[in-house]
Amino acid sequence: MHRYKQTPAIVLLVIGIALMMMPSVPRALVLAVLAAAAVLMVFASRSSYYFNKASKIIRTKEVARFPEAVGYLNKAIDAGLPDDYLVIAASVLMQYGDKEKARTALVPLLDSKKKQTAALAKITLSMYYFVSDDIEEAIRLCESARDDDGSADRNLYVNLAVYYLRAGDRKNYRKTVKDAVSHYPSSPAVVDSQAILYMLDGRWDLAGATLFAIFDTINPSFADPYVHMAMVHMHYGEIGKARKELEKAEATLFTNISVYDPEDISRIRETLDKDDEIIPMIRAFENDIASAASGCIPSWEKGDTTDAGTSLIPGFPAEPDFKKEALPEKDYVEDEDEDISTDLTDADERWLERHQD
Repeated sequence: MHRYKQTPAIVLLVIGIALMMMPSVPRALVLAVLAAAAVLMVFASRSSYYFNKASKIIRTKEVARFPEAVGYLNKAIDAGLPDDYLVIAASVLMQYGDKEKARTALVPLLDSKKKQTAALAKITLSMYYFVSDDIEEAIRLCESARDDDGSADRNLYVNLAVYYLRAGDRKNYRKTVKDAVSHYPSSPAVVDSQAILYMLDGRWDLAGATLFAIFDTINPSFADPYVHMAMVHMHYGEIGKARKELEKAEATLFTNISVYDPEDISRIRETLDKDDEIIPMIRAFENDIASAASGCIPSWEKGDTTDAGTSLIPGFPAEPDFKKEALPEKDYVEDEDEDISTDLTDADERWLERHQD
């Protein structure tokens, strides 16, 4: 319906031009009609103005200014945006603003006649249900986006993988990671999902090598790979190295829909300084890798003690040199018997780039 926002202004403009052709019509009336048309045009265009202001800020990636961008997007949504713009604005709000307002904006878009718009709305809305612990609905929305649109969006794969992992559905997690790797083999989030798959298969050496390959290329801006690398180091009793990875995780950017809460990461790091909780925590993580790797921290009780002042716990397997660890050409493991941000989507990035002026 937003496509017709300019209609009243255009009608007034046409009337004003027509009146100019009539000598008997007072000039003051003609000017008043044209002025009214101009005012309506400006009023109807204000949502695009706010959206463009926000997109320019977001494209700079200056996180400190994101609240300013969110303010503009709130105004843009209130003024009325076309569906394609609205799903982008709601995606940003879901990550950095009012999740409830984002949800309200997205629900009507689920039935959009444009399949891509509906798919993006479903993918974004799924994040709301994930952080609300309604994993079943989060999965349903993403599966619907995948099945209806045939979408191969990176965030669809990454989100769906996390949801399956949290739900304990190893079979679908494995399949989703396999598909994700085939489409986005260099995406840090996708490669991180591959590392988790290796953990689930007990291949901690390959998990470490896979994560090392990420860090050897970039410093991810989200916490997940650092936490997962800490889990690998803990498996080998390298608690000194694990602390450093958790400190890096704490320094990353967190949003409303981050997989890990900064408080949970701090609690894990602090536990590495407690003699009677280090080993119980490591065991709890390894007994429930899927939960620990998807942001749902397992519980543990005090138990076996060790010296928290050391950087290496004796009795654990020796950690390999991940830099020299050779990764297999096939970056996933077939297993037919098993039942196993923000960021903005790829489409979001393209929209913002096209509409930043």
